[in-house]
Formats: sequence, C-alpha cells, structure tokens
Amino acid sequence: MTGGKTLKLKDFEYVDAIARCKTFSRAAEELYISQPALTQAIQRLEQELKLPIFTRNYNCIDLTLAGEIFLEEAREVLKITDRLKQRLSYVENIENKTFYLGVSQFYGTYTMPEIMHYISDHYPGIKINLIEDVSTNLEVLLENNKLDFALMPFPITANSLKYQVLLEEEILLGAHSSRTMPMLETYSSDSSLPHVDLSSVKGPYILLKNGLKFRNMTDQILKDAGVEPEIFFETMNLSTVESFIRQDLGIGFLPSSVPKDPEISYYRFSGKYSSRKYVIAYKEDNYQAKSSLEIVNIIKKALTEKMAQDKAVVK
Repeated sequence: MTGGKTLKLKDFEYVDAIARCKTFSRAAEELYISQPALTQAIQRLEQELKLPIFTRNYNCIDLTLAGEIFLEEAREVLKITDRLKQRLSYVENIENKTFYLGVSQFYGTYTMPEIMHYISDHYPGIKINLIEDVSTNLEVLLENNKLDFALMPFPITANSLKYQVLLEEEILLGAHSSRTMPMLETYSSDSSLPHVDLSSVKGPYILLKNGLKFRNMTDQILKDAGVEPEIFFETMNLSTVESFIRQDLGIGFLPSSVPKDPEISYYRFSGKYSSRKYVIAYKEDNYQAKSSLEIVNIIKKALTEKMAQDKAVVK
C-alpha cells in the first residue's frame, strides 16, 4: 500500500461480509447498505491498495491471494475490536457500582490496602464493601450471593464457583534468624533462598488449626517429608504463626507473597505441595459478577504493583 491512505474499520467489515456471504447483494443486505455503495467501497479499497481483493466471474466471487491475506488480518482486527468493545462495556458496567468483596483474613492485611488505593485512584466511582473471613466461609457467602467476588487461596471446593488465578506463591518454612536449620547443600548455590531438609525438622511447629485449607496443606507437606511434627501451638490466623516465629517460639509455614520479616529466615523445600494458587472466585450465575469481570483485571493490576518486589508470579 503506497498511497498513504488509512484503512477504515468498515473496510475490514465489508471484506469479511462479502467473503462469508459469497455475493455483494447478500453482503449489502447484512451490512444494511446498498449494493452500489458496497461495490464502490471495495473498488475504492482496491485502488488504494493497488491490488485486487476479489475476482468476479459471473455470479461467483473469490478472494485473490491479496484478498486472502487481507481477510486473515481483517478478522484479527475485528476480533480485537470486539474484545475492546466488550472490555469497555465492562468498564461502563462497573462504574458507580458497589461490590461486595470477600478476602481471607491473613491476605487482607497485606493486599487490600494496595487494592483499595489502586481502585480509589483509577476508578473512583467503584465502591467496595469488604468482608474478611476464612476461605471456607467465603465460599458459602459466594454461593448464597452475599458476595460478588472473593480473594482466597486454592483449592475451591464449591462446584458452583468459577475462579481466575491472580498469582502463584511458594510455601516457605519460616524460622527465627538465630535458629540453625539442616540445609540441603545441593540446592544452596542456585537459589536465592536456601533449601531445608524438611525430613530432619521435627519442630516445634506453629500451625493453623485443623480444618483450615492451609493446615490441610501443611499436614500433607509434613506427611510427604515423613515428619511427625512436635506441635507447640495451633491458631486460626497466619499472622499469629508469623508472630510466634518472630518471637522464636517455634517454626512454621508461610506463603511467599507476604512481606518478608527481617527477624525471620525463610527456607524452600522440595515436594508436591511447595506452592499454591491465590484466586479470585465468583458464582457462575451471579449476574453482577459475570457482567463486571473487568474488576478481575483491575485487581490483577493492583496486585502486580503490590507483588513486584516479591517472589510470587502474577498471572
């Protein structure tokens, strides 16, 4: 194309319609324009491109090689345009709306200030009503339409809930920096964090109470390592686990996505359960959530800024 003319969106729409309908007359009907107007538009386009788009043989219309290339790219443009219109409609849907957002208690402390600040700065019309609870209760609230969205660790147990992954985080073993831990030297040279020989670490452990997702996970971690842990204390909150580790009352497991404490040393370990996903969940038939999924992208952007300095990988 040497004329320096700018292609218009209608050019792409016209070529796509003719290619699908196989005749100018049917394409014109679909496009709600007259056939002469459509014919003139294609002639103008071919003159600007200095290449024929269609071959016309009696009632048969075929694409030329240039036409096939044009159509392939045109459909990509139209696909992008449709996606753009959809996302803009989502933004229109979420402006000046109130959302009920659930968050698991431990993560709320570290993530919600940044998320709320980001939303307030970029989308001042959005109002968030925040509900903090354990993730199993958040699932119930979602199922009962008491929440629009919830931020929680995977897995999700309720079949009626959909989710999108926000980040994937490592599970680390935390110990007071004064403690000596059994290292696996084979991992020490190629990792920013040392690897601990978990099978040699019997405790004392600070763990969450039975029945919580993270406790189920850490029980499996210890079982896979062949450890029968000496349990010093059980709590409902990971913040308490972190606090007890800081006071050198025991060791415990912590997610990598939270800010690192200078008084705590963090260790990687090998195993199937050494990482987990953090997701935003919503009920499949919740209209407000389904019509406002752009809020997911907004929260992802907020978390990207928050987690930039951490090891968690935002999806």
